[in-house]
Amino acid sequence: MLGRRCLLGAALAAGAVAVSPGSAGATEHASERASERASERASERASERECQAARRGMETAFLPARWQAALDALIAATAYEGQPWSCPDARVSLVPPDDRGLAQLEVEDASGVRRRPVASPADVVPLGEAMMARTFPLQLPPDLSGAPPGAPPGFAPALPPPGVPGGPDAASGAAAKPGPSLLVDFLVGSRVTGPTHAVLMGAEVRTTAVFDRWSAGLMARYDSAIAYLQPVPPQFSLASVSLGLTGGFRLLAAPVELTLAVEPSLAVLLVSDQRPDMPDPDVDTKVDMRLGGRLAAAIPLTPRIRAVCALGGEGAPEALFSDRHSRQRELPSLPSYMAGLSVGVELVAIR
Repeated sequence: MLGRRCLLGAALAAGAVAVSPGSAGATEHASERASERASERASERASERECQAARRGMETAFLPARWQAALDALIAATAYEGQPWSCPDARVSLVPPDDRGLAQLEVEDASGVRRRPVASPADVVPLGEAMMARTFPLQLPPDLSGAPPGAPPGFAPALPPPGVPGGPDAASGAAAKPGPSLLVDFLVGSRVTGPTHAVLMGAEVRTTAVFDRWSAGLMARYDSAIAYLQPVPPQFSLASVSLGLTGGFRLLAAPVELTLAVEPSLAVLLVSDQRPDMPDPDVDTKVDMRLGGRLAAAIPLTPRIRAVCALGGEGAPEALFSDRHSRQRELPSLPSYMAGLSVGVELVAIR
């Protein structure tokens, strides 16, 4: 019995020795296959992370040489990783300059299409980088961000209610509002007046300070009659000089800026007539306090120049309670109201 047990142990030991080299080979083969699969997965992840630089649009083939070089430099700048504009996977197009010398840069990506005017080839790269730049959340230490220790990334503490220091209406929020700007208008206008019915034409200058949606300024205007719509004495002339204030409110900001204004003014009226049998001309003047209104539309042409068209009218409240006849009875009545249209340009002097 003891002999049989010894023979069985010897046989098992011999079988283990015989099988051991094959098992080691199988284990080594399985390890190699696992390493190959891990390498393939790493390669796939690396290809997914490959930088996707900007692509040139089809319509850029006929750009002038300087604009072509600028667009090439922009595309090359997006191929380097580590910048906010790197690897945007976007399509970039550049429309040639128009008659005002402005080209148009267009960027199309997953977020949509954006277009901006470009003044020169030197501006293409910085403007394109800004258009394709992506923002990343700023990770502050817990002691600076206000997050308690152990808070998850992106934790934002609750803001104080409005009216409390540090709340939404604190000085930090007010600083984001745009500052005042100064506008200067040069206009030419045509107006009709009454009760002496005439057509006047003249020049006008305005200076306006804009504070958010509100505005205030000064105006000066000269008008002279170019046609009369009623019988008047021979060599009759009518002119008006106005100085006033203006206070307005912007009704619409884009695509056309509309502003409604109230305008009190001081007007000096001059009427005269000289007939051949008169040694001296008949002259009469009148100083009127007037109250007017104006609706103006401004259309941007460049960042600093806008086209302006305005409808306006004004009247003398005194005319409701007094006689408007000239002191020289042979002259027509003095005008008490006028209304008309003016057009011109507006310069953004300070922004």
